[in-house]
Amino acid sequence: MVTRIPARQRPAAGPPPEILALIARCLDDGVEVLDAAASGLLRERADRLLTAFTTAGLTLSAGAVHRLSA
Repeated sequence: MVTRIPARQRPAAGPPPEILALIARCLDDGVEVLDAAASGLLRERADRLLTAFTTAGLTLSAGAVHRLSA
């Protein structure tokens, strides 16, 4: 009889550096400085993140910021 030990799951790679740079740029200068392609890419990533939150059973609302900071 052979006992199989499952391989360790590698953590998912973080976001690509260009995505991190876009987010940093938005935080510094605001979203209006992005061109259409960058804005679309950032919007797509945000949609994926919100979908992942929803799939995990989490919900975000406008009042969530106030409750979290309290």
